[in-house]
Amino acid sequence: MGKIKKILNSKWTFAAAGVLCLGMAVSRFLKYELCEDAVYQPQNISSIEQVIKEQRDFLEKVPPFKAGSFQSEQKAVEIFKTQIKSKLENFLEIPETKTPPIHSDFPDPMNLFFACAYGAMGLLMAYEALKKLKKPSQEMKRTGMHIIPFFGCSLLSVYFFLNIPGFISDNSYNGISKAVSISYDNNEFFKIDTPEKLSMALTHEITHYLQDKYHFKNNSTLSEGHAIGVARNLGRMLYKETGNPDFLAVQKAEQRYFVSVYLEMCKKFGVKPNKDLIKGIEPVNIGGHSLGAALFALKEAQFGDKIYRDVLRGDYSELFGSSENGNNQK
Repeated sequence: MGKIKKILNSKWTFAAAGVLCLGMAVSRFLKYELCEDAVYQPQNISSIEQVIKEQRDFLEKVPPFKAGSFQSEQKAVEIFKTQIKSKLENFLEIPETKTPPIHSDFPDPMNLFFACAYGAMGLLMAYEALKKLKKPSQEMKRTGMHIIPFFGCSLLSVYFFLNIPGFISDNSYNGISKAVSISYDNNEFFKIDTPEKLSMALTHEITHYLQDKYHFKNNSTLSEGHAIGVARNLGRMLYKETGNPDFLAVQKAEQRYFVSVYLEMCKKFGVKPNKDLIKGIEPVNIGGHSLGAALFALKEAQFGDKIYRDVLRGDYSELFGSSENGNNQK
């Protein structure tokens, strides 16, 4: 016990932990930058304009979405299992796959556990950081080394707190418990208030489960873009089959991703944006969802929807390879 306490009180333990967290942050940044380099190309400005125009023209012909009904979440699960699951498997060209546990009436216990654990560890590291800064040992104070454990504890605290939202979001996939959580959501960005809309959110999260199962590249920007694109394609299939516009509701939100990236492209390359094209579409802050959605939409327009199957098999060449090898065949 004494040895464990000595290790935990060592300045090098906290310094190493802090450097580890910093390394993870840098790794995530480099993966994000890889996607940025693939999207932010001058020739992609006209391509993303075409993506926005095609989606806008398509959605303008769609009837208004239904008023929120907030039926049982199990209705959305039923829709997924009876109308979407086989289409998803056919679209991705994978064998029939067992549906993961879906928590709807109560949160995934594993999510709650990790949210609480990360919160507790974040508070503990913040406390340790302040303690080591205010009351350093005489030796550390003399050498100025007390800044090392303070730095390490501070990084750990930030790391733990930043990871909490991922465990308590309304619709999510937990890679540890291999379970999906879903619930109706009435936020301003995207209202999930009917079973059909919720079934598409479920499709998105089930796609994350399939990515995990098939060892998809560990890159959150890519995984979000892939899941968004898969759900968009499935939503259009279901709308064509049923005539229910709620299967397309997520694409209204997706427009905002495309417009945000488009405006950033124009700013980066000094191009005047087409105001008529994006009129009435409010941009959002650019993050992994918007950048990933734009990347896959651009590549789908170039190579067809086979890119969603290719990346699931581990082939990323068309996402990051030469643009001269593409075609527009679906």
